[in-house]
Order: sequence, then structure tokens, then C-alpha cells
Amino acid sequence: MSRLEYKTILLPYKTGIFQADSVEVTDALNREAGERWQLEQLILPSSLWGRSNTMLAILARSRD
Repeated sequence: MSRLEYKTILLPYKTGIFQADSVEVTDALNREAGERWQLEQLILPSSLWGRSNTMLAILARSRD
């Protein structure tokens, strides 16, 4: 049975990040993928509580 381990990282968040150049995010995710981490979920900041300059990425990889 495969076990998973999880990790979180903060990624830069800019308005319109998915419409514009997102090199910083791509580079960060590719670095983590090199260590076998896979993106599970991306949590965007809430505008209800003010502006944020980061988003939270939840990563997982097999422990085997």
C-alpha cells in the first residue's frame, strides 16, 4: 500500500496571473516536481479579508 506525504508552499499571486506570464509559479512547481512532488490543490487568497500577494499550493508524493 502506497503512503503519501504532503507539503505546502507559498507561490506569488498577482491579479490576472493565469492570463499573464506566470514564470515564477511555473519555475517553483517544476522545481518541486523534480523532487517528485505533485500539485494536489491550489488555494487562492480570499478577497473578503483584503489583498494577498501569495497563494498556497498543496503538494503530495509517494513515500515508497
